[in-house]
Amino acid sequence: MKKNILIINRIDYKNYLKNELPIIDPLEHNVFIITKKEEAIQIPSEHYVELYAINTSDDKRVIDIAQKIHNEHKIDKVVALSERNLLTAAQIRDRLNVPGMRLNQALLFRNKLLMKEKLKKNDIKVPNYMYISNSEEVISFFNQYKKIVIKPVYGMGSQNTYIIESLDELQQTLKSLDCKTTSYEVEEFIDGEMYHCDSIVLNSEIKLVSVSKYVGSTLNYNGDHSLSSIMEDDSNRIKYIKDYNCKILDTLSFAEGVTHLELFVSKDGEITFCEIAARPGGGGIIEGIEQIYNVNLMEAAIRIEVDGSAPEITSSEFLSGFIMFYSNGGFVSKISGIEQFNKAWLPRFDINVKLNNFYNPASYSSDCIASFTVIGRNRKEIRNRISWVKNRFKVIFE
Repeated sequence: MKKNILIINRIDYKNYLKNELPIIDPLEHNVFIITKKEEAIQIPSEHYVELYAINTSDDKRVIDIAQKIHNEHKIDKVVALSERNLLTAAQIRDRLNVPGMRLNQALLFRNKLLMKEKLKKNDIKVPNYMYISNSEEVISFFNQYKKIVIKPVYGMGSQNTYIIESLDELQQTLKSLDCKTTSYEVEEFIDGEMYHCDSIVLNSEIKLVSVSKYVGSTLNYNGDHSLSSIMEDDSNRIKYIKDYNCKILDTLSFAEGVTHLELFVSKDGEITFCEIAARPGGGGIIEGIEQIYNVNLMEAAIRIEVDGSAPEITSSEFLSGFIMFYSNGGFVSKISGIEQFNKAWLPRFDINVKLNNFYNPASYSSDCIASFTVIGRNRKEIRNRISWVKNRFKVIFE
């Protein structure tokens, strides 16, 4: 008997495809899709039983539609790949008694205060932090640490995140925050190198863990900056971070799915937690891991949710990295020719801008105008190749 699968979608539908075929086979499953309107036209009618094109940020509407589908067909599994819909999916599982991550656990991966509180209670070092309830408390917090970070409690992709280094800057930022509609937290700035650790977990066993270091800041999307990441090749550093990642997942009782952990490593090697998400990492992370391990993190997340299986994972003698470029905002008057990037060590690149079109500045860390995946035998080789790309890829905005 076919299972009834509900997809809540707000990302590009191609993430649900492999070799242009749906990962969730419609011959084996009845697929119901709730998607944002802009994506509906991309989805072939033979891929689903029913499709609802709505505002997927309207949680009540999404839950009501899920209830309607369940009343008629009984939903067996709920799939949501976007971080914005993880809590909605969890609420639906709670309400309909569907297997998968429930709301109390999903909140530990979405609410940055609950996340850090849980880890701190289990002796995991986190930045000192505080919920923003009034300006006076934040000013006092700043006077104590001198450099702080303000971010939304339910933030994603470094959006609306501010690094504050002066009292004037703090006061201006506090005036601009809309605390009536969005909850914010403040935490001490951690001075250290930032890593990301990406995992596939099945039946409480970590099947894959990939460790990479960011080059540049995840906040560099706001301007003509770029962000890079390179897989780590230091075996001692890799083991250290893998062990730390395992401790985080155990503390959060994460049994199955895909996670994206970010952390800071100080000059003396001490790790401080940054944040963790229960979904694949953005930017060039998915493409980079696929090049090295022959597994797509989106596909893994879908298969684990739907039938409790993970794609086969292989290893390679190579490492990967990526570089993303961000929009300044304006009309594109010049773009580098793609022919110069025809290199064997550049297995994939996406350029998402066209001449004479207008583009707004980036609004979050994976909102890039171009992304290049680089492979190499060690960090030095990848770093040199990323520099080569950075020196040659040019987009001029007017």
